[in-house]
Amino acid sequence: FYPLSAAVEAAYRQADLLAVEADITDLSASEKAMPLLTYAAPDTLEKHLQKQTWRDLKSVTGRGVTQLQTLRPAMLVTALTMKMFSEQGYDPRYGVDLYFINKAKGDQKKLVELESMEFQARVLGSLSDGDGDAMVEETLQELRSGELRRETEEMIDAWKSSNAQVLASVLQDAANKDAGSKRIMKLLLEDRNVGMALKITTMMEAGSKAFVVVGAGHLVGA
Repeated sequence: FYPLSAAVEAAYRQADLLAVEADITDLSASEKAMPLLTYAAPDTLEKHLQKQTWRDLKSVTGRGVTQLQTLRPAMLVTALTMKMFSEQGYDPRYGVDLYFINKAKGDQKKLVELESMEFQARVLGSLSDGDGDAMVEETLQELRSGELRRETEEMIDAWKSSNAQVLASVLQDAANKDAGSKRIMKLLLEDRNVGMALKITTMMEAGSKAFVVVGAGHLVGA
């Protein structure tokens, strides 16, 4: 991924502020958000999943399943996906958002959050048991079949080649798998786009030169 293109770096340099979804370097905000993504004892993940989904999770994670009991479904899926990325050699320390957040702080550029970690945690933690179970089961199936790895590799290749059409196609296919997938994609992408777009518009109308960093899924109209 690095070095980024000269055009991207030049756009950053001319900006007087950096806008991101959330400042992921804010440890205090992260601590406040975590309870929204976890279960407090005696509640556990197992109590919110179908019996078959729980059995499938145990077959994939083995003894490590006990360490996942405190995670809500969205957090669990994130953990499973990040593990897969790590096995492919990708390191979250080199995320584009983190790269520019650290760069902006070093350059003393203003940093603006379009959302916040607490807001994102509330969205992710608000899934119904039915939608949460569907998300976990689908992720487990795609991990076993290798489809999740293929999808992520296709998305990464599309991002690196700036192929918005392919990226949109991958996301649309993911959303159209079933009604549950469509609801979850709407919640995680479409619904959030409105608030972020309003904040970006407000900054532009105020005359700010903003360099905006958001997840690719928010940009391709999926």
